[in-house]
Amino acid sequence: DPNGEGDGGIAWYSIALAVDQEDENLIYAGCVNHWKSADAGQNWTISAHWYGANGLPYVHADNHTLVVNPLNNKCYSGNDGGFYVTDDKGVDWTDLSDGLSILQIYRMGSSLTNPDLILEGSQDNGTYRYNGGTWYSVRGGDGMECAIDPIDEFTRYSTTQSGGLARSINNGGWTNIRPSDKGAWITPFEISRLNHNIVVAGYEKVYLSSNFGTDWVAISEELAAGGNMNEVTMAPSDDRYIYVSSGSTLWMTADRGENWDKISDPLPNLTIEYITVAQSEPSKVWVSLSGYSAGEKIFFSEDAGQSWTNYSEGLPNVPVNCITYKNNSNYSLYAGTDLGVYYRNAELEEWVAFDDGLPNVIVNEMEVNYKINK
Repeated sequence: DPNGEGDGGIAWYSIALAVDQEDENLIYAGCVNHWKSADAGQNWTISAHWYGANGLPYVHADNHTLVVNPLNNKCYSGNDGGFYVTDDKGVDWTDLSDGLSILQIYRMGSSLTNPDLILEGSQDNGTYRYNGGTWYSVRGGDGMECAIDPIDEFTRYSTTQSGGLARSINNGGWTNIRPSDKGAWITPFEISRLNHNIVVAGYEKVYLSSNFGTDWVAISEELAAGGNMNEVTMAPSDDRYIYVSSGSTLWMTADRGENWDKISDPLPNLTIEYITVAQSEPSKVWVSLSGYSAGEKIFFSEDAGQSWTNYSEGLPNVPVNCITYKNNSNYSLYAGTDLGVYYRNAELEEWVAFDDGLPNVIVNEMEVNYKINK
């Protein structure tokens, strides 16, 4: 932890070493920041800083690889922000990342009223707003789940890691509205489609706000005995029905938190990745599962979790990260997996690939914009 810069805490995750090709005593090290030693590691000086503090060169945080090219002695850094190079032994650094499609997006939130407006949260690169063909960086940290008010596109919500929920109004700054200090890495929350002033969020407890997140009331106990909620879903036709999960355990309430029932006992012991509910039937619910247990990917209940049917036919043995219901259809569903998207409706006996033009990439979330049927 040289000079107290806080680089000691993530060595298992991001640390790298490289040696200059002309001077065996010149060593480069990368963790949160970048360091160099001119005396074979006896003493270290900081070479680049994750936000450019004290006039130092900026190089993005969390370094994963350092390589010195033996042909030209340039040192290259691969990190959570992309690809950087120094050609003067760590005095200056240049960002070479422009044009690389490498952003790791956790979650997104799209506007129902403005098809050109999207918020997305990304690993170690904050939250971005897409509007009319241009991306804008709007919040730092690790960007997580986002949402846009279904009626007022200028009321927007975003989260940072572990539950940093905030709200922005009229393109203004972000106001902290988190109801609790302890949330999951990706803390779930959702806006009611019936009452846009209602927001539900899952931390150790389930919280509900009736005034856009300004004030919160806990509507559950600590359902997972101190564990965090991972998913929260309200039925689109009746927001008294709320489904929440923590790990492999699932609960539901039909009276907005007055009573909770555990409904996951018949399900496999696999992490629940996503919950979706039918458009007009609050008791019809699907859950998607993580892991590599063949044939155990999606389960369906038509009675609010009292019984379950395996709905996995046709899906590959990879995690199913999300499942999206399309309104005004014959129970049309889209499943986002580690290999792309699959589709199924009530007439199909199994899931079919829905990937024409889509690379075999991880799909973490999908939303439908009904204004333009996209």
